[in-house]
Amino acid sequence: MKRLQGITVVEGILVLLIIVLILAFLFPTFSGGHGSPKTACLSNLKQVGIGQLIYASDHDDRTLLGPGWMDVAAPYLKIEHVYTCSEVKKGTEYGYAFNQFMGGAKIGSVDDATKHVFYDTRNLERSVCEFLPQFPVPGRHSGFNTIAYADSHARALRMDPEPSK
Repeated sequence: MKRLQGITVVEGILVLLIIVLILAFLFPTFSGGHGSPKTACLSNLKQVGIGQLIYASDHDDRTLLGPGWMDVAAPYLKIEHVYTCSEVKKGTEYGYAFNQFMGGAKIGSVDDATKHVFYDTRNLERSVCEFLPQFPVPGRHSGFNTIAYADSHARALRMDPEPSK
């Protein structure tokens, strides 16, 4: 009996399936493997929020006071780059602000753990404190701004410009 040379349809499909699966696993590697700027800022603000909670545990459960907050939090974070929004290009600009209303607040007395403490701001100076948030509109990250809350979780919220009338 003579055997035919070549592959069957099933074998061909299996080979193609294996190639597709390998490419699917390798695709993030080929694309650089870097997260989006929004993800980087969420990570930064999450770390700043955790640093703030560690600071509070050392200071009678009180949040940072506000003025100079980046310098005060530095021993708890030890990484300078977490203070800089990934969308801010200049080395002397930062992009995050501290909610001055939360300055010195007792962590346990914060009636709403979802009050924002740190967030994206239009003011790019160091250790910015604001009573009224100056969110970039539209948001700096494809229409989103990043915000860290009193319980240290971070979120990205869409900030759309006001519709023209």
